[in-house]
Amino acid sequence: EYEKYLNPFYTREIFDEYQNYVEKQALITDQNAYDNVGRVLKKMKRFEGGKEVVSKLLLKYREVYKRRKNMMKVLEGVKN
Repeated sequence: EYEKYLNPFYTREIFDEYQNYVEKQALITDQNAYDNVGRVLKKMKRFEGGKEVVSKLLLKYREVYKRRKNMMKVLEGVKN
C-alpha cells in the first residue's frame, strides 16, 4: 500500500523484505501462500536487478517444490 511512497527512498529494503516474505510463504503448503509467492515475485521483477533474483528463485522453487502442482501452476504465471 505504501510502496509507491517508500520505494524511492528504501528500494533495497523493500526488495529484501519481499524476498524474505517469499521465502517464508514458499514453505507453507497452502494455495493462498502460493498465490502470495506469485504476486510478490511479479512485484520483485520491477526492481533493478529483480529479474535475475526472481529467475534464480523460480529455478530453486521448481526444483525444491516440484511435487506441489498448484505451486508450479502459480510459478508458470510469473514467467522469466
